[in-house]
Amino acid sequence: MKARRYLHNAPIDPTQTRLVIYTRPDCLLCDIAQRALNDFCQRRALRFASIDITNDALLLSRYAQQVPVICVDGEAVCVVDFDPERLEPYFD
Repeated sequence: MKARRYLHNAPIDPTQTRLVIYTRPDCLLCDIAQRALNDFCQRRALRFASIDITNDALLLSRYAQQVPVICVDGEAVCVVDFDPERLEPYFD
C-alpha cells in the first residue's frame, strides 16, 4: 500500500513540491511540527506535502523512530524537531 500524500489536506504528488514532511498518526511531535511548518510556509507563500509513513513499508522502516522528518529537495533538514532556521537558507 502506498503512503498517502497531502498538500494542505488535498492529495498531491510530492515530486511537485520541494518541501515534504513525513509523519504518522497519533504523533504529538508530528502535529506540532506540521502546524509550525504550515505557519512557516504561509509566511513565505510555499507549499508542502505531508506523507503518512504508516502506509508504506519502506518509509516506515526508514523513519519509524525519527518522525517528524522534514525534507527539502529530498534532503532531511529537520529530524524529530522543527527548526525554521535550518529551513530558511533553502528559501531565501
